[in-house]
Amino acid sequence: MLTAAKPPHQRPLFIMALLGVLFGISLFVAQIRFLIQSRVADALVVARTEATFTLQYKVDGREFEVSESLPGDGAIKNKADFEVGAATQVLYLPTAPERAQWRSSRRWVFSAIIVVMSALFALTILRPKILK
Repeated sequence: MLTAAKPPHQRPLFIMALLGVLFGISLFVAQIRFLIQSRVADALVVARTEATFTLQYKVDGREFEVSESLPGDGAIKNKADFEVGAATQVLYLPTAPERAQWRSSRRWVFSAIIVVMSALFALTILRPKILK
């Protein structure tokens, strides 16, 4: 059933919300594709600042480094895991071993949050009574 047209000022907001959903889905798909194609390598934490840590790993005898942001305090179970000298793992692409990520089970969370929040935003524009 068709409803009355929404006021014109809501159309740009709805389009932005849909773009947010599409952006979140594209991030999620890219992460899943990376996870499917990636390989695991052992790594060592070689540097750490207040906000980042750097991992060093080897692939086919070549050394690589990758820096990552430290997870939030709620995501860190053991802070010693991020101290210099700690052993961990990275995921890397066999065709581009310099493209690596710290092996974390929470990689998909950011994209999922974007999708959910954008979808809720779009729904509230379509049906404002949802929030009442």
